[in-house]
Amino acid sequence: PWGALRDEGRRTFWKELMSMSLDILSRSFRRAVFTRLVLVVVGLQGVFVYLCQSAFLASLVNKRWFVFVVGAAYQWGSGFLMSLLGLVCAGGITSWFAKEGMLMEEFEAGRTKNSREGGDDTDSFGQEVYSSVRDYDEGMEDEYPEEEGGIDGSPSNRRNGWGSAGTTGVKSFLVMGLTVSFGSVAQCGLTGALAQMLWGAMRNIDDVDVSGGRRGFTEMSIGTHRRKLDHLMVVLRTKIREFISNNSDLALSHVAAYFKGYTRASNDVMALIDNTGVEPIIHDDVSTPILSAATAALSSIITLFCFYVLTQSSLSDYAICEVALLVYVMSYTVFFTVLEPLRASIKAVYICFAQNPQSLRHAFPLIFHRLSRISESGMMD
Repeated sequence: PWGALRDEGRRTFWKELMSMSLDILSRSFRRAVFTRLVLVVVGLQGVFVYLCQSAFLASLVNKRWFVFVVGAAYQWGSGFLMSLLGLVCAGGITSWFAKEGMLMEEFEAGRTKNSREGGDDTDSFGQEVYSSVRDYDEGMEDEYPEEEGGIDGSPSNRRNGWGSAGTTGVKSFLVMGLTVSFGSVAQCGLTGALAQMLWGAMRNIDDVDVSGGRRGFTEMSIGTHRRKLDHLMVVLRTKIREFISNNSDLALSHVAAYFKGYTRASNDVMALIDNTGVEPIIHDDVSTPILSAATAALSSIITLFCFYVLTQSSLSDYAICEVALLVYVMSYTVFFTVLEPLRASIKAVYICFAQNPQSLRHAFPLIFHRLSRISESGMMD
């Protein structure tokens, strides 16, 4: 029963986190502009998927070795489009956190001023300051004028730890992803998903080691082959951790906020996670499994329907299985692209919370207290 209650609590928290992430996006971007962007990216993904499917079927008939080339191109191209969409969403989340941080600075400055003057209206001042944050989606323009200063760390772009650089709209982040940050988006599309998968696997391996699987045997003499195997495993783990540190897709938040290169942003984000105790939050997150399960269910329904239609044709069983597999993979990619804004936004919230946790205190107190409690327990471990 306790496990069922815990799972129910995680699902409830995920629903609140999903609502908060979408709410922040709606405050940061004009809904019509952002919706058009999502539709365009999904449309491009569909066209790309169709071209890859045609190339795959042609390679099966002519040159089967070309299947691997098509598969690599498919993985990178589809990942690039999803990473581009993720960069825009991460930019929206970070810009909202930056604005919320500036509101907090104004609140703290007003409270300090009132305390020095002996006033007792700090609560009304705080309500006045924070009431404006809930009106972003009504009065916010798609583009914002750049504040005085540059992107080189000047005070106007480093307030509260975030670099604004005047980039807060959908078009600005999209142009950034296609120009100065094109290499970062491309690298994330190629290696980001693999790095996250390896990170989860490494954490599970570490949990097995910590649980005492080899405890009590460290002082025993072992053979030469065992020592070589242990040394090989240590080297392999080091290389994998280095790859994860350099290629985590969580880096898109810092790419959007600071115009960093992908490798540097990934290293900074991983260091931030290690120092703030938010790693348990990220690894216990159920957003990716839930979205993957929903995408797999929709893809399976479409695949079964296509499979039934193909069985009525004159194709061989082998050809029917090939086409059904292609339909599943392609439909899974398109559906997952549709859900990418939600997944990317939740990841960006985790990174922004790690960098400036107080930004959620007034706007989303329930999420703030839950994440604070988990991160504090992570710091104690």
